[in-house]
Amino acid sequence: MDKMVIMKRLMMIIGLSFIINALYSQKEQEILNQALQSYRKELPKLENQAFKELLKLDKSKGNPGIHKFNDYCFVIIPMFKLQEKYVQYHIGDTFANYIDFQKARNDFEAFIFKDTIFIGSLHFSDYDNSCFLVNDVNRYNKLAFNGQYNLAKQIINFKPDIVFYPECPMFLCFLKEGKLYIGRGVNQLQTLDYILPVDEFIKKNPSFIKELKDNRNIGLKHYKKF
Repeated sequence: MDKMVIMKRLMMIIGLSFIINALYSQKEQEILNQALQSYRKELPKLENQAFKELLKLDKSKGNPGIHKFNDYCFVIIPMFKLQEKYVQYHIGDTFANYIDFQKARNDFEAFIFKDTIFIGSLHFSDYDNSCFLVNDVNRYNKLAFNGQYNLAKQIINFKPDIVFYPECPMFLCFLKEGKLYIGRGVNQLQTLDYILPVDEFIKKNPSFIKELKDNRNIGLKHYKKF
């Protein structure tokens, strides 16, 4: 075959690949922009919900001190629902397309900061509302929540626009500057081993989809609309 013909075909293939990648990138950008807008709209409600729960739990512990909302900052970690078609994901797909950013499980974590200092975490759900402070200890008289403290620092240092669970406590997702990242940790609310752009993460973890399927928190039935 003539070298010029081969070169033309090669250039056509490269051009098509560029167009396809650009379309995928544009589609992902649109999905993530919409997700960020919905999240920012819902965030004040979740922050107020977390603050009210903090007051209630603090009062139940006999600490009815004066609290002002503006003294606190909350890192809200919702659990977004996966589309059922996520099991059909193939390398190269836009993974963000498999996340239902309009539905979050009625279950979220909130890391609590007061005057920029991490003071604890709140878990809010239909079945368990609880608040833990950094000075709480376990039965061995050791700080019980160092893992949460370290994860909170890791999230703050990464500076994401959104942080959320994809219905699985093994993975934590981040939206930052219009890009999706995924972090992996052995246990929920523990420091992540690494945080990578979604494509790099999935290449490094080819069993990602199977692990999502095996570890989805499907027991939670109720949702919040974003």
